[in-house]
Amino acid sequence: KNGIEVYRSESQERTVITNREFAGYYQDQEIFSLNKDETRIGKAIVSGELNIDGTMFIPYEANGEKGLNIAIID
Repeated sequence: KNGIEVYRSESQERTVITNREFAGYYQDQEIFSLNKDETRIGKAIVSGELNIDGTMFIPYEANGEKGLNIAIID
C-alpha cells in the first residue's frame, strides 16, 4: 500500500518503489527514475551499441585505438 524502500547503509544506496516513483538514489542524489513515459539517468555505461531514435552510437577498437562510430539511420 505504501510502497517499498530498500536502503544499503554501507554504500548509501536507496531504491524507492511507490505509486508515485520508481527511483534509485546514492547519497540522496537521484541516479535514475522512471515516471510514466520518461526515464531519467545521471550516468550510463553501455557495453555495446546504443540506439537513440534513429541514431546509433557504435564503439569500435582498431589497432589499439578506441573510438565511436555515429550512424544516423534514415
